[in-house]
Amino acid sequence: MIVISQVSRRNPVPSYKIGSIKMKIIIPTINLTTRKSIIVAKSINSKLVAVRAQDLLTRKGGDLTELFYKIKNSGGIHKFLDYRGKIILSSIMRDDLLKKTNIPIWSDLLEGLKPNYFMTPDCETYDNDYNYGKKQLKKSLIETIELMRLFPEVRPIGLVKGCDRSQILFYYNILKNLGIKIFALHSGDFLRHGDSGQIQKLKNYASLIKKDNNLLLLSGFGSQKRLEEFSFVDGCITYSHMVNAQNNIIFEGRRRVKNTKMTYLEQGKHNLKMMILNLTDSLKQTKLQEFETKWVAELELRDKIIQK
Repeated sequence: MIVISQVSRRNPVPSYKIGSIKMKIIIPTINLTTRKSIIVAKSINSKLVAVRAQDLLTRKGGDLTELFYKIKNSGGIHKFLDYRGKIILSSIMRDDLLKKTNIPIWSDLLEGLKPNYFMTPDCETYDNDYNYGKKQLKKSLIETIELMRLFPEVRPIGLVKGCDRSQILFYYNILKNLGIKIFALHSGDFLRHGDSGQIQKLKNYASLIKKDNNLLLLSGFGSQKRLEEFSFVDGCITYSHMVNAQNNIIFEGRRRVKNTKMTYLEQGKHNLKMMILNLTDSLKQTKLQEFETKWVAELELRDKIIQK
C-alpha cells in the first residue's frame, strides 16, 4: 500500500513509499492568481497541494473569472500548473462569495479543473445561531450529494461545519453516512483571534471527528506554536508560509522574525521548509496514531487503471 512517509531533518519532504507507517503532512495552498506559490510548493517536492475556489470567482461572486476558463481550456488544473501531484479543490471562501455559490458553479469548477479531491461546499455558520446554521447546512448537503453523484471520480473531503457541538456532530455524521472518510475543519475560524475558548472548541470538534479514526485535515492552520496541541490530526492545509513572506516575516524555528534580505519567493520557500522541520520536531515529542492512508492508495491505483 502506498503511503506518505514521515519527514526527517535529512530529507524534509514528505515522500511516497510502500508500507503502513505514521503520517503527518503539510499541504501548501496555491494562490492561482500568481505563479509564485506553486513554485514554492514544487521546491519541496510537495505531493499534495490545495487550490482555492475563491480565486476563480469574480469579486461580486456568482460568475467565474477569465482565469478559470484559461485553466479549463488548458486541460485542467494539473496541466495549467504543470504539476503531477494530487490536488484538492478547497471550497473555503469569504461569506459574501458563499452566498452566490450554487450547484452549477461547483459543477463548472469540478468539470473545468479536474482535481483529485474536492472539499464539500462551505457555508455560513455562526456561534449559537442554530436555525440559520441548519438552513445553510441543508444547502451545502444538497450540493454535496449532487456533486458526488455528478463527479464520482473526484474524492470528496467532508468540510465539517456547525454553530455548536451538537450541530458539528450532526453534520459530521451525515457526511460520514454518505461514505466520506476524509474530513476537514476550517481552523482559521477558531484561531484567528487567539481566544483560548475558541481554540479549545477547535480541539473538541477535531477530537469528535478523530475518535472514529478518520483522516482529518485542519485548513488554515499555520501556527508553529500549537503543533503539539493538534498533533492528533493528520495534516494541515496552509498558506501561512506565503502570508508571512508577504510581510517580510520568516520562521526561525518556531519564532517569526523580520527579514528584508531575502526575496518574497525565497522567504516563501524558507518558511515552508521550516514548517516541515518544525513538524518533524513535533513528531518526536508526541505519540502518533498509526493508520493506513487508503485515500492515497486508492487514487494511485485508480490512476494506474485509467492510464491502462
